[in-house]
Amino acid sequence: MVAWALGAIVLGGWVIRVFPLLREGGAFAFPIDYDEGVYFSASALLFRGALPYRDFVFVHPPGLLYALGLTSAFADRLDAASAFAAARFLATVVGAANVLLVGRVALRWAGPLAGLVAAALYATYPEVVTVERGPYLEPVLNLACLAMALAWISGKTRSAGALCGAACAVKVWGGLWLLAALLSRSRDRRWWEATWLVAAAAVVGLVLVLPLAAAAPGHFWTDALLFHAWRPPDGDIARLSRLGTIIGGSHVVASVLAVGGFATWLAVSETRDWSRELRFFGAAYALSVAAFLASSGYWSQYNSHLAASEAVLAGFGATALWSLARATVPRLERASAPVLLVAIAAIAFPSARGSILRGRARAPEQLAVGQAIRKLAPAGECVFAFEPAWGLAGGHLPPRTGSAPVLVDPYAAMLLGAVETGSRFPDAGSAFQSAGSQAQARALLDGCRFAVLGWRGRWQLSADTQAWFREHFVQRHPAEGAEGIDLWERVR
Repeated sequence: MVAWALGAIVLGGWVIRVFPLLREGGAFAFPIDYDEGVYFSASALLFRGALPYRDFVFVHPPGLLYALGLTSAFADRLDAASAFAAARFLATVVGAANVLLVGRVALRWAGPLAGLVAAALYATYPEVVTVERGPYLEPVLNLACLAMALAWISGKTRSAGALCGAACAVKVWGGLWLLAALLSRSRDRRWWEATWLVAAAAVVGLVLVLPLAAAAPGHFWTDALLFHAWRPPDGDIARLSRLGTIIGGSHVVASVLAVGGFATWLAVSETRDWSRELRFFGAAYALSVAAFLASSGYWSQYNSHLAASEAVLAGFGATALWSLARATVPRLERASAPVLLVAIAAIAFPSARGSILRGRARAPEQLAVGQAIRKLAPAGECVFAFEPAWGLAGGHLPPRTGSAPVLVDPYAAMLLGAVETGSRFPDAGSAFQSAGSQAQARALLDGCRFAVLGWRGRWQLSADTQAWFREHFVQRHPAEGAEGIDLWERVR
């Protein structure tokens, strides 16, 4: 019964993720985030021979670029747009695997009810559902972290370390799960368990990172590590506002169960046995929240990684609350399985509703600019899009033209140009008005025939660069007075 119910939750989670991509217009009709275009383009260029850190700015470890090679490596054969669409569908499969892992981890720790509640909450978690239908960092990061968690609580130290090394090679946040494991290791075998865990993580992490980092070690250090310390504040800057986003919204039930369930267990437990699992997931959750609050930049999609530990803790919390309820109301002891399944569905309803509403979003302007690019800019023509996804919609990867810089991530590259001289800015918008931020974009625009500006281009180009741009480019799409993502052609 439990296996069938978990399977149904996994299938439902996949349907929620994939359905918006199956509607009219396909994968490009659903809004594409800036990061999706950056990661896919970086991976595609890697498989064309351009190396991150050496040839273009990439502000994360390279692990995701390898994984995205399952589709990005075929960008030449399939067309860049088709390969990107395949990556979005593949992300939904990774999401379904994550739902299954969350359920298995919670079931192994706290029993069937915990497993089903955890899986249902993760399957419907709005931020998770959004990122697990695109080539983001978090789907692969969560896959590695959850597989690591299953190995860790099963006593497979070396496997857990290796998987954590893979997670760190995707995003440095994977290191928080390594720290959580060290904080939860068994007291009777501390030294050797910690040694094997760290050693396995280090070996796998180095194997994945070193080949590309070694090609430009200085740039790797600057891009993947120092950039995050130097970058000016952006996104949701106010810490109190961040905290509200972290614990509230459509996933508030998961937050309440994770924290409230733990508090209930603490209040009613006679032994208060701080199990290995409780210490591990509690530390992973607390460290993730602390990292979000400390970061100079924060966006709500970060919660998609928090959900990996939060959902498991919520499953434990639901079990603790259910035990308290049965002790208080003896008749609940006779509750049938169908009643419990209905209760689980009710628990997941708010987040499921939020995910479904988000899934209704449409982005016809992406399709329109893609069609305009295909019509005006044939294959091989230089097209620089301030959001790489806009170029992908027209079948173009970020251009590589002569001596001009390759800008896969214009946002990060331009911010890095602003701050690497030692200047500091109160926010990203101020940094983009500095001369240092404009040099690479100006050089690339000077050598490209077409540019896709959009709201991001207008934000990232300084007033002086915009004045120069309008002297040399003319808008080709959309028609004058119409709304849409604007495509420009260089005329002088």
